[in-house]
Amino acid sequence: MGFGQNIKRMFKCDKTILAIVLVLMVLSIVEVYSATSYYTHGQTNFLSPLKSHLLHCVLGVICMLVSFSFPYFKLKQLNKYILFPLSVILLSYLFVKALIAHDAVRSINLGFMNFQVSELAKLSVILFTANEMAVMPADPTRHGITFWRIMGVAFAFFLLIFPENLSTALMICIVVYTMMFLGGLSHKYLLTTAGSVALFAGVVLLLFCTVPQEKLASLPVVNRAATWQARILDKIESKNDRNLTPAEYSVKVAPDKLQETRANIAIASSHLLGKGPGNSNQKEYLKEASNDFMFAIIIEELGMIPAILIIGAYIALLLRIMVLARKCKDIYASLIISGIVLVFLIQAFVNMAVAVGLIPVTGQSLPFLTRGGSSILMSCIDIAIVLNVSKMIIIESENERNGQTLQTN
Repeated sequence: MGFGQNIKRMFKCDKTILAIVLVLMVLSIVEVYSATSYYTHGQTNFLSPLKSHLLHCVLGVICMLVSFSFPYFKLKQLNKYILFPLSVILLSYLFVKALIAHDAVRSINLGFMNFQVSELAKLSVILFTANEMAVMPADPTRHGITFWRIMGVAFAFFLLIFPENLSTALMICIVVYTMMFLGGLSHKYLLTTAGSVALFAGVVLLLFCTVPQEKLASLPVVNRAATWQARILDKIESKNDRNLTPAEYSVKVAPDKLQETRANIAIASSHLLGKGPGNSNQKEYLKEASNDFMFAIIIEELGMIPAILIIGAYIALLLRIMVLARKCKDIYASLIISGIVLVFLIQAFVNMAVAVGLIPVTGQSLPFLTRGGSSILMSCIDIAIVLNVSKMIIIESENERNGQTLQTN
């Protein structure tokens, strides 16, 4: 095989997945600039947020290219000796720092960006779970060891993450549970776990909502418990707001729910084609216009049709990666990309649900669209792993066809 053919094989991958990701990233540049323009208006460094986002996108693409050239099967050793221990050490450091400071601490300042360690932890747990499921004994009676090893790690990461980022901790548990189901773990363990968690969560939620807010605020470990309670109770009580007239709502509710109200106004005033890029009227009132409420700004500026197309892009990404997972003969690779696409799906759904007012604010990003350095970098690395697996599937398929052709001749 010649040099040119080797280069051609090197860059084989699923072009549809790559195209979807690049289109979303290009759109993010336009919308991040628009969403942050109000806060920098009149300042000499008004392009600072855009430059920062562009830098993160460029670094993300570089990380994607580097990660794409790294064979996925070497991730086992990389995770075992570097990623997993590093995640535990950094999460423990942030946990202790939060205890000392009595405040939320989610990231480490790297100078050019604040890196959220939970982003690295998500990938590490996915790689660990995939490896454990890949070497799981075929005998269902021996699935217990695999189950308890995975659950032990997932629970440890949950404890380290949930005090400052409950939504991410819950997402990791959901992804791990789904990967165990897809990997063929005995349903006895899965059903028992689901029932126990549902019962425990119900009791905790009931107690959580009845404890006075001042007591929750004084808890030494769970610094954000009072914030969680306020968001949950606000969402429960918001059902009564539907019976109010617009005038009553603006007086009784809107002042206390400014972010949610402005996001609703942005969506309601968008129509099919929107107001045009940069013409949002609500971004000046939304503190997290480039993060939690980015989808609302996109709808206001671009309209409902592009918003539906964005939702369709995420669905297409999900379906495309799941097709790859089914084609993949290596259970380890199949579970890795299944876990990655589950993270993308949950993050996208949660972010969009927050923007349209279905669930309380959680802080989850919209993959490849919202502003955030660590989210962009890790999402690009995740998608590079998916593309690497797709390259392997394409090359194996071509080798099989070539082998069949030789046999026929």
